[in-house]
Amino acid sequence: MNQPVDCEHALTSGQLVVIRDLVGNAIAREDLPALEAAYRDFRAGMDELKSSFEQLTLASDQAGSADQSGAPHQGVKP
Repeated sequence: MNQPVDCEHALTSGQLVVIRDLVGNAIAREDLPALEAAYRDFRAGMDELKSSFEQLTLASDQAGSADQSGAPHQGVKP
């Protein structure tokens, strides 16, 4: 069942080559819209994961800077 492809979110030729290598030409041809949707979901998840790691890294770096400033640690008693 072929559905119209949203050109804005269509896969590039390079991405199609990789996906065809993974799933085979027959499946790629049969269900390209589903593969494109799965790829978009995967990319969105990876982008969200990247953003989360960047925020954690930034928070960790800021906490490390505060630790080196000589400021007393909250909640830690000498």
